[in-house]
Amino acid sequence: MATAGNNLTFSGAGNVGIGSASPTQKLVVGGSVFASGEGTGFLTDSQPNARVGLIKYGSREGGIWRTSGQDFEIGRVDAGVTALPGTPSAWTTDLYVGGDGSVGIGNTGPTNRLDVSGTFRSLMTNGSFRTNDFGAIGGIATVLLGTWDGFNGNGPQVRMQGAGTGFIDIGQNGSGDFVVEGNDAARLTVQNGGNVGIGTSTPSSTLQVNGSLAVKVTTGLAGNSAGTLLGDAGYVGLSPAAGADYYLLPRAQDVPGRLYYLRNNSGNAPAYISVSASGGGIFDGASNAPANNNVYQLNATGSTKTITVISDGTNWTFIRTAP
Repeated sequence: MATAGNNLTFSGAGNVGIGSASPTQKLVVGGSVFASGEGTGFLTDSQPNARVGLIKYGSREGGIWRTSGQDFEIGRVDAGVTALPGTPSAWTTDLYVGGDGSVGIGNTGPTNRLDVSGTFRSLMTNGSFRTNDFGAIGGIATVLLGTWDGFNGNGPQVRMQGAGTGFIDIGQNGSGDFVVEGNDAARLTVQNGGNVGIGTSTPSSTLQVNGSLAVKVTTGLAGNSAGTLLGDAGYVGLSPAAGADYYLLPRAQDVPGRLYYLRNNSGNAPAYISVSASGGGIFDGASNAPANNNVYQLNATGSTKTITVISDGTNWTFIRTAP
């Protein structure tokens, strides 16, 4: 039986068509469906492995499959499979939601809120990954990027790689040390014991550098009558002149371990090195007493033209380049 315009059709097989003159299923709707109201839903039978809904395009199907009383999957069916009675052996799961709320992507057995089997990508501008701790005041939130599985002797690492360039890994090695690697070569290693290695993965000292070492260089530093303060350079070339020949070291207690290489670049004028107020004494390496008036003279020639100066946290010690 068909109504005018084939808006509603009842076939002899018991099928109903809305907008379809020849329904092949119990209900065929030729158009969109709209439902509204409290508790509106799409119901299926209560049998195990019931198909909540499948969308077919050509020889492939996809949709939602209820795999148990609570769990359900979103996925697809192999080409050529037109029906899925019973257990969906030809079904490929893309998204799995367990009855406990755990979600698996490419994973049908998630053990966390979200388990992803495979790689994932986030593409945005000025994006960030954020975690919050909503426990007691002073609580912490830990982002666990990975756990060590012993693969290739490495621990969890984050890799950064641009198109057509080398890669940088940041994370842990198999010993649990913090490492920065470039193309799998050690660049920076911080051991659990505190030793730091640059260019080596096995530092045996607090700081070990496998390669050249450079310090900041300042040249042509002019003096003045009150004293030009020496900055943070490791090597300082002094350019004294008559009436402008005094230089000041910072207070020794403010810079323990600070090391200077000082050279008088003048060929005729001496340079006088003193210390900022209450900054400790100046000791010549060969003397047990501080320098006269706490001033050390760097001559234009001779053994005191170039010296090494180091702070022990209380005083400054001057070491000549030659006896």
